[in-house]
Amino acid sequence: MTRTSKLAFGAAGIALLLASGCTHRSHHVDRQLLLPLGAATYTTTSTQRFLMATALDDPMPAFPTDGLAEPPLRLCASFTVDVDGAVRDIVIEPALAGCDRGDTPGIAPFAHAVDAALTRWSFIAAAICTFPDAAAADGDPDCRGDDAVAVAVPVRLTYAFVFDAHTVRGRAIRRD
Repeated sequence: MTRTSKLAFGAAGIALLLASGCTHRSHHVDRQLLLPLGAATYTTTSTQRFLMATALDDPMPAFPTDGLAEPPLRLCASFTVDVDGAVRDIVIEPALAGCDRGDTPGIAPFAHAVDAALTRWSFIAAAICTFPDAAAADGDPDCRGDDAVAVAVPVRLTYAFVFDAHTVRGRAIRRD
């Protein structure tokens, strides 16, 4: 290869790179708390308040690099927050409307990512707070008064996790 052809080949390669710009795949995971039809509920009286479990640590699932399914994927998972605030009984829900089945080929790495993240979640447990009368209950929605008695209760939660990916295209800009 002559010097002139090497220069022409190199210039053509640089021109191709500049014309095509830079591209990469952007991955994103989002989540949403769901209330499925028929979900169990607690019944309270006028002297009681239900306090929902509050997340202390709830990392997002990692986006798997070995997943064969094409995003976006929507996986739904249910789990119990026990009276100590620990996550138990994780189930990837196969039959919720709008959710992809966790046993579909190529989706298993995404289901494993959801399960791995949920095992690290921790909560302040849900509770039923009981007051001496309805007026006290209305005046203390956070159950912080001296006359309030909170009893931790288990609660079953369902979340949808959406795994999405798209190609991002950019261009190098020279600034003088």
